[in-house]
Amino acid sequence: MGTRRRVAVSILFIMTFVSMPVLDLVAGWPAVRATEWGAALSGFFGAIERIGGSGGSIGANWGVFLLWLGLILILVPMDIAGMVKAFDDSGEATRRRSTVEGVVREAELEVFDDTDGTTYKPVITYHFIVEGKKYTHVGDITNWWSNDKEGQEKIVSKYPPGAKITVFYEPDNCDNNSLMKWAPSNKFWLVIDVSLLLIGYCVCTLAVGIFLTLYIKSFIGNPLSLQVISIVIFAVIVVSFVLFSRYYFKKALGGPKPTR
Repeated sequence: MGTRRRVAVSILFIMTFVSMPVLDLVAGWPAVRATEWGAALSGFFGAIERIGGSGGSIGANWGVFLLWLGLILILVPMDIAGMVKAFDDSGEATRRRSTVEGVVREAELEVFDDTDGTTYKPVITYHFIVEGKKYTHVGDITNWWSNDKEGQEKIVSKYPPGAKITVFYEPDNCDNNSLMKWAPSNKFWLVIDVSLLLIGYCVCTLAVGIFLTLYIKSFIGNPLSLQVISIVIFAVIVVSFVLFSRYYFKKALGGPKPTR
């Protein structure tokens, strides 16, 4: 990822962990509680404290809270990676502003088997020439997998070997090419995708923040043995979250994107 994207993603990850505990700390300041919005914020965290139990102690329920924290954290990198991918796709589509005639070599169905059944996606191999240089590309005809084999075969049949096709490519990087182009002026689906993912991220951040706030409030009041065990489990959750995030970003985004 480029430097700016790394900074943005890092900020989102940091906000997931620190936003609610910091707000809870701010809500405890007398000067803040004296304001209307501060009183509302203090009341909100007071309600969270009552949910957690008397004095904010989650007592024997700490394991359940940490389990939920781990499950919710799994969704955070998925949301962030989804937003990055959406902007990547839009950026690449915008840069593919030139067209050239290409020739189909072959089109076939890519098959994926799992416990839910078999799904199919049409893939195509084609070549094109720009300024005397020949480029060969293997890519998707559509962006989705489907269990409708017959329907996907119909799509493949539209691209017989030797057929002429239109290829969209980036003038300064012909390897960035595709049969699909999203008009740069049409940002409707980008806005929808990012909005839904952002809502999901905010919900996850709120949930993680509530759990962390309860955990912090209950920590001091718990026995030493429970504190040690909870710290170990919390550390395992954080390390697992970091490792999973790195793995998921690599898998979802297919490695680093070129920066410009």
